[in-house]
Amino acid sequence: MQASSEIPAKPPYTPFLLRVGLNAAGMSQRSLARKMGWADTYVSRLARGQATPSWRTAVAIAEAIGVSLDLFREVTSPTAQIELIPEEQPKKRRRRKEQPQ
Repeated sequence: MQASSEIPAKPPYTPFLLRVGLNAAGMSQRSLARKMGWADTYVSRLARGQATPSWRTAVAIAEAIGVSLDLFREVTSPTAQIELIPEEQPKKRRRRKEQPQ
């Protein structure tokens, strides 16, 4: 039996939340696979629950799609809120108004 203070070997993982996180980030499974250098089939298996990520993989996915590691916590509600980590946006340059001639 595992003590409650021990960290589990693999993170609690819900494939549904990976799909929600990808959707919230505006990413496809294919774009995540390309960004991570993984095979499309691996990301597809993660999204269908046929593969479970290691902690290292979970952290990499969360960083790649810009979400908290809470994405991988089990939830009971499919309407759970996913909080995106805001990316630093580049400052927009103001356009000069043309002078009337």
